[in-house]
Amino acid sequence: MQQKLKRYKLSSLYIFFCSLISPIYMRIVPMVRRYNLEAFQCHDIPKGQVIFAVNHSNIHDIPMMWSILKRHVFVLAGDEPRGDSNGIALSVNGVIWVKRDQRESKNDAKKNMFKLLKKGKSLLIFPEATWNLTSEKPMLPLHWGIIELAQKSSCPIVPITLEYTGKKSCRYSVGKAIYTSDKDDKAEMITKLRDEMATMRWSAWETFAQDKRENITIEDFYVYTKERLEEYPKLDVEFEKTTILHRNG
Repeated sequence: MQQKLKRYKLSSLYIFFCSLISPIYMRIVPMVRRYNLEAFQCHDIPKGQVIFAVNHSNIHDIPMMWSILKRHVFVLAGDEPRGDSNGIALSVNGVIWVKRDQRESKNDAKKNMFKLLKKGKSLLIFPEATWNLTSEKPMLPLHWGIIELAQKSSCPIVPITLEYTGKKSCRYSVGKAIYTSDKDDKAEMITKLRDEMATMRWSAWETFAQDKRENITIEDFYVYTKERLEEYPKLDVEFEKTTILHRNG
């Protein structure tokens, strides 16, 4: 028998609570993060409401983003950690849970994000919808729901990329804000976003010797991947493979 889908609907009280506690939360997060931050090629982030698009490769990405932004954002996240310590931290911050293998849950998540945007809140989205653990692709295909959100809310999309080094540092880049209109083709805009984020990652790889692709062996990559998975054993690698978007052409 198929398990009944649990619906996640954000209440106005929950949204208010998360916004109220955010200033305290933003002071705590830098104290517990495991990586130091290093800025690289960063453009100014527009003031006000923003949809942040970030590449995704490990469990540290969200706390790193909280430290980088220093502003309150609601996070779109798969509901696998809901109930554990990571899930509790997300819930206190403000999270839109989604079951990535269920269409109804995806629709609910979209409605919740539109509700947040109407209330003037900012969003943090990983448009790859999974961890990118490939050795050759700077970005996986992106889901274009983020473009629809931007078009209907008139909010800019700000691309941000994260690179983790062996020095316990997280090097980040902030791209130029991308503005959309109802007249823009979603496929063209999501390609533009992906190309921009891939270029940002390549730029970091080519600038810093330790990040150059030719200096990283397949063994180095396996070690890196093993470390990321050991940090979060709850990750189901086979399931994650099913969430990667595949497009023809």
